[in-house]
Amino acid sequence: MGGLDFLPGIGSQCRTDCREQRYEVKAFTDSAEYFYEFYKPGQTSLQYTNLRLQNRVLTVYVVSGSLLAKRETEIHCGLITDNSELEKTLKEFWEIENIEREYEISVTKEAEICEEHFLKSYSRTETGKFMVKMSFKEDPSCLGESRKKSEKCLNSLWNRLRREPKLCELYKNFMPEYLNMCHMEEVIEYKEPDVNYYIPHHFVFRPESSSTSLRVKYIASALTSFVKSLNCIQFKGGTIQDDLLI
Repeated sequence: MGGLDFLPGIGSQCRTDCREQRYEVKAFTDSAEYFYEFYKPGQTSLQYTNLRLQNRVLTVYVVSGSLLAKRETEIHCGLITDNSELEKTLKEFWEIENIEREYEISVTKEAEICEEHFLKSYSRTETGKFMVKMSFKEDPSCLGESRKKSEKCLNSLWNRLRREPKLCELYKNFMPEYLNMCHMEEVIEYKEPDVNYYIPHHFVFRPESSSTSLRVKYIASALTSFVKSLNCIQFKGGTIQDDLLI
């Protein structure tokens, strides 16, 4: 609303309330909320608002003023967390802890003999494999007869395989593979040596294994007719791996 003329006399009375310094010059008013203050009596202010009702000759009211804008309330939520303990735990999970030994590993007499025997008897084949002679603490001739017990174990094994064709097929596939990998070799001499030891074997079946569900285990602790085994007449070397801490 603008372009209203003010008389100098009236303007001088409200000079302190007007922003316009040149009140005698025609200009726009500052705002409608101040405009009706220059009207004659007959105004009514509405409670809790900036609106005014101005009585008019035509028995109607003119409403003027500013509306109270509803302010939007902003809610701020702050969150402070401390993840230092989690970071420490995660870091320790990926680190290999260095644990100092509280004591030196004692080396037994047999372990010293095994090490000395290895240094004296080991050799390397053309294919790069290491070969070492077995370290006996007793003469192998003390073992006695072992073939009958080994044959009995083999017959028992075949009886079970006949009842379970699936295991029999796995067993037949495993043994040639073991032979091709040079983990064993076929004995072609008909005559047995004077000193011998037949090692019985059995299979271990683990269907949950993804690589080898069936494998063969040789039992070198089987006793002979003289109540001795191949394991018991050999020197036992020490454990070369560190203890596993869990």
